[in-house]
Amino acid sequence: MQHEPGQISCILPASINHAQTARSILCFQNQTWFNKVLILVQGGNEDLSPLLEDLHPGMYEHHKTKIEPGDTISLLNYGLQKARGQFVALFNENEWSHSERLEKQAQVLSDGCDMCWFGSTLYHLDHPEHFHQPYVHAPIGGYAPGIMFKNNPAFFFSDRKRNPYRHFLSLWKEHLYKRLDHSYASYLIRHMKVQPKSKALRMFYSGLRKTPVNLFWYTLLKSTGKNLSYHPQFRLTQKEKEHVQMYLRETQALGLFDTAS
Repeated sequence: MQHEPGQISCILPASINHAQTARSILCFQNQTWFNKVLILVQGGNEDLSPLLEDLHPGMYEHHKTKIEPGDTISLLNYGLQKARGQFVALFNENEWSHSERLEKQAQVLSDGCDMCWFGSTLYHLDHPEHFHQPYVHAPIGGYAPGIMFKNNPAFFFSDRKRNPYRHFLSLWKEHLYKRLDHSYASYLIRHMKVQPKSKALRMFYSGLRKTPVNLFWYTLLKSTGKNLSYHPQFRLTQKEKEHVQMYLRETQALGLFDTAS
């Protein structure tokens, strides 16, 4: 297949929640990188055409498949088969992308890398106690779904692996790659809906204790009964605060928050 030079194919597996899909489409539409095509891959027969009305027909492809809704890995692989851009990026249902995200990642690839991904993101809990406490979350090895790569038809996601995204990263070990540093974190914000004792809530607290410094502050604040908002993990830069406000406005407008802001 001939790849389109400079074009980014953005693969979006349709969410069961249409509002989440709408947010991803809005994030795609707002990207400053001009030469881009959205590949919306849908499982099921629901009508998603109203979500695409504001996009020029040449800016997207809408593929309806027989894949089960929610089978994200199969939907991603279908999208990879359809991608014709020189570069490929992923959009996910629980993420918000800043308008310059594609531009930042494409610059890294244009400088010679074959693949790049986010070393950290901003992590926002949709939870009454922590709604106003987004923080930089840096999982071990980085955040694999935040990947952009040069189109390579030989590489696919494996649903037989415990972490298909991490396995996909490993396929590039013989290529030039780059994990983006913490200065890029606010270009991708993860919106985590949580319930008490959920995995997302456990991840939130583990992030506050991951390093010796973080553990010291967490223990000190808990033992003295002070609010966790004093924890250094919540000290965002001015740029990060501005990106959070954009994310909050757009997500609130779509009615995606469970917690009143």
